Amino acid sequence: MNDKERNDNNAPENNTEKTPVQEIVDEILEGLPEWLREPLAENFRQIFAVIACVLVAVALWSGYTGYVERGENIASASLGTALHTPDPEQRMELLEKVVKEHGRSDAGEHAVLLLGAAARDAGDLEQASRYFDKARSRFSKESPLYYSSVMGLGYVKEEQGSPGEAKDFFKQAADSDAGYETVALLDLARVCAASGDTSGALEAYEKFMAAAPISSQLDFVRFEIMQLSAKSGDKDKAMQDRQPESSS
Repeated sequence: MNDKERNDNNAPENNTEKTPVQEIVDEILEGLPEWLREPLAENFRQIFAVIACVLVAVALWSGYTGYVERGENIASASLGTALHTPDPEQRMELLEKVVKEHGRSDAGEHAVLLLGAAARDAGDLEQASRYFDKARSRFSKESPLYYSSVMGLGYVKEEQGSPGEAKDFFKQAADSDAGYETVALLDLARVCAASGDTSGALEAYEKFMAAAPISSQLDFVRFEIMQLSAKSGDKDKAMQDRQPESSS
């Protein structure tokens, strides 16, 4: 055995444990061809730093994603508890807590809309109007939840005795593509009829029949059209009778 071999055998082993990042770097280097592996190995410190930064970023992002998911789960659970509370006032308190603690989550956004419905159930129409209006401002016009807010405002205005405003909101929903069209048309027709706008009611009912030709509501709609048409005919006849005869 020569001196070099003896020195090699007697050399102390390097028991320094590698970090997970170092092990990853080694695995990457071992999988590369020799002509590329050598220059990369010479710049190991720079490569190590870059990979470490990437891994830290990934870890931070994973942690943030997990945090968001946990937050959404907690908010959703709180929202579910509120929805299963039968008393409207107590439900409002729980929904307000969801908004306060999880306002930026999806559940927090939905809670604002649900607060409008809870306030309406509790008989607080002013508060319901504020919540529905606030919810409408939070959703885009491409979202069905925007038109849920619009419909809510229509119901509140109708109950407050403002049929003109109610008609405007129901018409917005009826002209959308959010899935509320047929329901909104029936609501629009009802409000128009109640406010004496017979032609508007007939138009809404006719649009409903065109949009939902196999609806279970068709018999009801046909009956309403018949009643409104009769009233409209009687009104026209009465107006003709009141007109003075032209002089000969």
